[in-house]
Amino acid sequence: SIPMMTAYLDAHPDVGILAPRLVYGDGSHQLSVNPFPSFWSTLTQFFRLPRLLPESRLFAPHRFALTPRDYPRAVEVDWVSGACLMARRQMLEEIGLLDETFFMYYEETDLCRRAWEAGWKVVYDPTTSVVHHGRKSAAKELPACLEHAQRSLVHFVSRHGSAAHRILSRTTVLLNCAAWSSLAWLRSWRRSDPSEARRLASCRAAASAALRRDPGPRIPTIRPRPASLPTASVVLPTYRRGWEDIFPTLEALAAQDPPPQEVVIVDQTPRPDPRIEAWARSHARARYA
Repeated sequence: SIPMMTAYLDAHPDVGILAPRLVYGDGSHQLSVNPFPSFWSTLTQFFRLPRLLPESRLFAPHRFALTPRDYPRAVEVDWVSGACLMARRQMLEEIGLLDETFFMYYEETDLCRRAWEAGWKVVYDPTTSVVHHGRKSAAKELPACLEHAQRSLVHFVSRHGSAAHRILSRTTVLLNCAAWSSLAWLRSWRRSDPSEARRLASCRAAASAALRRDPGPRIPTIRPRPASLPTASVVLPTYRRGWEDIFPTLEALAAQDPPPQEVVIVDQTPRPDPRIEAWARSHARARYA
């Protein structure tokens, strides 16, 4: 997929971000393209209309943003999933990297929005596909992921939405947090369950963020590349992944031909595993941070 995506970008210099078709492990199509969040889409999601009426283009608009049947060829879109995308370095030098205020969710949405605002195109090309199993990390810590989804929505709308949309997004998050907190409290009252305590804490954190003033963007910049820098790097975070989870990835990277110019391992585990650092030290192209 990488050579095909690179060739497409070489042939279309006005495209800043390119994404392939995403499929699940069984080969079925995965929704990976969406319109930018709007007042209406936020309202429909608050009332859970996409779940109640998943086949309605009016009440579940994001589900019909793009399907292989509608778009068999490359097409310009609002934003693409960050599970797999290729970004042009020249564009990143102009608009900056991912906004670090987003811990997870909506960071690629913000990047695509900034790309469009700077005059770059965002394109989805289904002629090549990449397997994305989907939600494997989120399922391990669902309350925290729900918290970050709420916080990131507020942050995105605060940057790019209208005044009415900003009020709606904050109100939506507060009401959602109140509903989930009530449900978690009732469940914890009936039986002691640590997961409900985590859900309560996540709801409180999300509600607190919705009430506070938006912190604003924190966008790292990237300088024009000197000839001496590596041409390709792989950054591998270890968030909630131990040695058993990350070792196959490390070995696969080391076995690639040609290998990556650089593998940067960002160790975020609460208790760093010395085996990860030892692997990095034993490979010339690896760096441990």
